[in-house]
Amino acid sequence: MYIFTKMKLRVFKLILFLTVMIIACNNSIAANISSDTNEIKKILEESRKYYSSDFKKSSALAEKAFQLSEKIKYIQGMAVAKIYLGLANYYSGSYDKAIAYYIDAVKIYESINNDEGVAFAYNELSTAYRRYGDIKKAQEYLEKALEIFKKKNNQNGIAQTLDNLGVVYETNQDLDIALKSYRAALNIRITLKDTLGLSYCYANIAGIYMMQKKYDNALKNIFTSLQLREILKDTQALAITLNNIGEIYYDKNDPNNALIYFEKSVALSGKIGYKDLYQYTCNILSDVCFTLKKFEQAYTYQKLSFTIRDSIYNERKNKQIAEIKTKYDTEKKEQDNMLLTEQNKVKDLEIENSYNQKLILVSIIILSVIVFALIFSRSKIKQRELLNTSLLKQERLKNKAIIITQEEERKRIASELHDGIGQMMSAAKLNVASLEDVIEKNEVQKFKTALDLIDESCRELRTISHNMMPGVLIKSGLVKAVKEFSDKINASGKIEINVNGDEEIMRHNELIEINAYRIIQELVNNIIKYANAKSIQISFNTDEKMLSIMIEDDGEALDKTTLKTATGNGWHNINSRINLLKGKIEIDSKPNNGTVVSIDIPLMQYE
Repeated sequence: MYIFTKMKLRVFKLILFLTVMIIACNNSIAANISSDTNEIKKILEESRKYYSSDFKKSSALAEKAFQLSEKIKYIQGMAVAKIYLGLANYYSGSYDKAIAYYIDAVKIYESINNDEGVAFAYNELSTAYRRYGDIKKAQEYLEKALEIFKKKNNQNGIAQTLDNLGVVYETNQDLDIALKSYRAALNIRITLKDTLGLSYCYANIAGIYMMQKKYDNALKNIFTSLQLREILKDTQALAITLNNIGEIYYDKNDPNNALIYFEKSVALSGKIGYKDLYQYTCNILSDVCFTLKKFEQAYTYQKLSFTIRDSIYNERKNKQIAEIKTKYDTEKKEQDNMLLTEQNKVKDLEIENSYNQKLILVSIIILSVIVFALIFSRSKIKQRELLNTSLLKQERLKNKAIIITQEEERKRIASELHDGIGQMMSAAKLNVASLEDVIEKNEVQKFKTALDLIDESCRELRTISHNMMPGVLIKSGLVKAVKEFSDKINASGKIEINVNGDEEIMRHNELIEINAYRIIQELVNNIIKYANAKSIQISFNTDEKMLSIMIEDDGEALDKTTLKTATGNGWHNINSRINLLKGKIEIDSKPNNGTVVSIDIPLMQYE
């Protein structure tokens, strides 16, 4: 009995010890998790500081936070990291990547039933879609967010969403509705005593009044915003607000007051290194000084604008070149690794075959020779096929790099013509115009002729710049760019081009839009040159997987032989771009029935 009781006591002590150890381990794990989440929050806070200034640093920090959060299953940290990755890409101009990250954040919040997190992510998603050009989707997501916030009675979320809805209405030129939305947000911010939110509300309302030419109301609200931002010591927002005040005075035809606030904005934006605003304000100051006949100051500010613009352009250009080179090197390295792996497999197969052949030689020499010959031949064919496949992939990468480089160079030249030489011509006009008061009466006609020649040169530069890279293609998409291109040809009266396609169709990857535009351009030019057609029909059709383009004409039959022998880039250019996009092209040409060209471009690999 004593032995049994003693044994039970030992078991009880063992259980008690294990229980204490388990509790201690759980407390230790909980302490470690708490420590990890605090570290993640610090990293995310650091990422938030840089998403609008140092996009690369912000992205790296957010990515690190996401990986740590994923490791310890910290779902909230994963979602916020995705939001900050989206913000960094948004401010760097990569709106498609920003949208993808925001959608990831929505899915994470949905997985834990965090409706308010979903609604905040919807707000960010809406902003990205608006900048991407899809206003309809931007409004849809904001309306969903507003419904969630109202259901949860989240006043701050409602105010934020109303502000963003106001921006959407403003973009659609629904100014009265936008003003109503901003005022509703303002009333909530006043109740919440949200100084930061109020500063943005007053600035937004001032913007609407300016567009409505109600300058007194605009100034009253923008100065209220300025006072709040001075309290907050938000230097970046202060620089923007001072610029906005200058714009209101300038629009009001009060250049003297405009000059005062533009100069304050320039001083502050230069001090904090806000290059984009500094360059923009210097450019406006040049116009203001010219209006005030302060020609020397106008020239100085325009020169400053050129200098900062070139600095910004070079920074972005170097970044793009580095990204393209890194991407190309990575893809090439992957191809080389794949080729090396396949070659090693072939070598291993040859060794195995050689061993088998030696065994077979022991039994039947003649049969082994035949088997060896067959196996060796098959290995060579397989190796040749692998090498050919690899060469084709490398050739495609090379063609892709060439075409991307060509289009980047077109953009660069177009930008240089428009922003560089064009602005130099404007500067030249400023300098010539400043001589008007000192021109002799008998030289007035020559002076006017010189100004007219400068204006004509500016128009020519704009035309050349547009032909190099149509601005409407980048801004409004493929269908609108083709319509603009067709309208210019129709103006000649020699041929009629009809374009059928929805201008509001969802934007595609820039690589698809630029190459599709060049293909259509080349085919239309060939029809005009060789088909003697009176009319051309261009139709667009798209779904989630495929972009289809059909080009029909009523001219003479146009076959591939004619295209191949065409001058200019010709069939080789068309075929290279089709291959780059992994698309298909078919030509149906019959005598006296014209030609039908069908093009199919898959979207899933890009969208």
